[in-house]
Formats: sequence, structure tokens, C-alpha cells
Amino acid sequence: MSTNPMHSGLGHRTLAIIAACCCTLTLGYALAMQSGRASAPPASPTAVGVVDLNRLFTNIAAFEKAKQDLAALRTELESKINAKKAELEGLQGDISVLPAGSAALIRAENELMQKSFDLRAEVEFSGRKEMEAEAQAIRRIFRLIRQESAAFAQARGFELILFDDSREDVFDVASLGDLMRDIGLRRVLYAVDRIDVTDELIARLNARAAP
Repeated sequence: MSTNPMHSGLGHRTLAIIAACCCTLTLGYALAMQSGRASAPPASPTAVGVVDLNRLFTNIAAFEKAKQDLAALRTELESKINAKKAELEGLQGDISVLPAGSAALIRAENELMQKSFDLRAEVEFSGRKEMEAEAQAIRRIFRLIRQESAAFAQARGFELILFDDSREDVFDVASLGDLMRDIGLRRVLYAVDRIDVTDELIARLNARAAP
């Protein structure tokens, strides 16, 4: 006769008892979890504010100061370029009156070529310098906005402040890839006016910049 309990009535009864106990424990745990959830207080809604990034940037003193600094830099760079252009034009005038094949003409033509290279290099350098200065200015302004937004949020009890791009339509582009990229970069689909804190942030940032 087999002695394996799985082949006897005792084995079947033991498995039945174990299965029943497991079911009872599982049901009890589920009820306890449900009870805990039911008794837990409802979570309070997250305090959210939104800002119009373009309006925020263009209405603060730091942006106006950056515009003035960039305009001054552009004037300085253009002055250097214009000076090199004047040298080049003067040399071209000299060449026009020099005898053909003369040593003076050869020297002038070589100088003209060098000054043309210098002018091209100055134009390229000026373009890079202006772009770098603009990028640095935007970076400084964004850091200033981020710092002031954090201070404002902590003072007013906001937990989240977002850039509101919900009112802007997607770009009119022919490429499906560009369109999906534009959509993927959107942060907010809808926001009510009462959570817009743009004007308050503008006032704080301008007050901070005041002497």
C-alpha cells in the first residue's frame, strides 16, 4: 500500500485545510487594505501656478538691460567691421591707379587679399561673439527667473509652477517629424486664468532689480 499522503484521504484533507486558510488570510488582508484606504484622509490638491514665458521674459528689467548690452556690443562689433571695410575700399582705390605688372601693384594685391581674409574672419568672429553673448544673457535671465520662482512659490505655498504654452497653436510645418516634436515639447494643454502668476513674478523680479 502506498504511504504517500497525497494518495490518502488525509493528504486531500490537509491540502483543503491549507487552501482554505490561504483564502481566509488573503481575504482578510484585502479587507484590511480596503479599510485602510477608506479611512485615510483624501489628498489635498496640488497648488499649481503657470506663467507666460514670453511675457515674463520681455517685461522684466533684466531683459531690457540685456537688450541694451547686446545693442552696445553689436555697435562695437559693427564699428570694427566697418573700419576693415574702409581699409579694403581704400586699398582697392590705390590698386586702380597702379601700373600693371609693377611691384607696387603686386604688393597692393597681396595686401588686398590679406585684408579680405581679415575682414571675413572679423565678420565670422563678430557673429559668434554676438551669439555667445545673447546665449549668456538668456541663461542669466532664466536662472534669475528660476530662483525668483522658487522663492515666490515657497512664500505663496505653490508646489508647482509651469510654463503655460496652452494658448499657442502648434507650428505650421510640413514635416510630420517636426510637428510631432513640437507637440512632444508642449508642457500644458489647458490652464485657467486664475492660476496665472506671470504678473506677480514680473513685479517681484523688477523690484529685485530696482536700485
